[in-house]
Amino acid sequence: MFFVVSKLLIFLIKPFFWIVVCLVLGILMKNTRRKRRFLLSALVLLLLFTNRGLFQSIISWWEMPAVKIEQAYDLGIILGGYSNQYGYPQDGRQHLGPAANRFTQGLGLYYQGKIKKIMLSGGNSNIYRPGQNESKTSVGYLRDQGIPIESILVEPKSRNTYENALYCTKKIKADMPQAKVLLITSAWHMYRAKACFRKAGLDPDVYCTDFLQSDRGWDSWLRFEPNILEKWDLLFKEWVGLAAYGVQGYL
Repeated sequence: MFFVVSKLLIFLIKPFFWIVVCLVLGILMKNTRRKRRFLLSALVLLLLFTNRGLFQSIISWWEMPAVKIEQAYDLGIILGGYSNQYGYPQDGRQHLGPAANRFTQGLGLYYQGKIKKIMLSGGNSNIYRPGQNESKTSVGYLRDQGIPIESILVEPKSRNTYENALYCTKKIKADMPQAKVLLITSAWHMYRAKACFRKAGLDPDVYCTDFLQSDRGWDSWLRFEPNILEKWDLLFKEWVGLAAYGVQGYL
């Protein structure tokens, strides 16, 4: 039930949703004062959540810093969420999404000898339609790139970060209990991911990818970009996810 409710409520925490609600209420209100308040609220929210300077300040504070890998690890865990599971055609090929660097940079670490084996964690997290199983589909791609099957571990059941940690930890403790482990996921997602793995009984080192922050100049505060709304969605989802996971005892 927690999984289903969490997916359904994600829509309600989107800044765009708040902006639309204020705009619609402002249009529908008969009372002039209330109409102005709602329309002004919609404008203020739009300016706040499309301002690059504000977003860059917040995300720079939030994301874990980048680190250089100086040692070799027995296993690198690549968390799911890097694929477009509904990409066309649905014939088993790999379709990458906005978080593709989790996958591609994890693959790069393998080729550099920084990780000896790759664990793919994640099945299908959509409650509306099945799509492809992310981990199973990705195995074929890795093999096409010349990675031997004995260097690939698969955890195909998890649907969220809590289950990533739970199922991966069980598998690692059963098959590779002494392994040095590196956790690979997006920088904006790493705090929650690492906390879940610690709770599950594993304390991996981390490698962050897909940074949302970028170099900032003073002019970023003068830039208003609609695409910033989508980045706020990710950030609010993480904050709400942390709170919800804390209540559930997942952290």
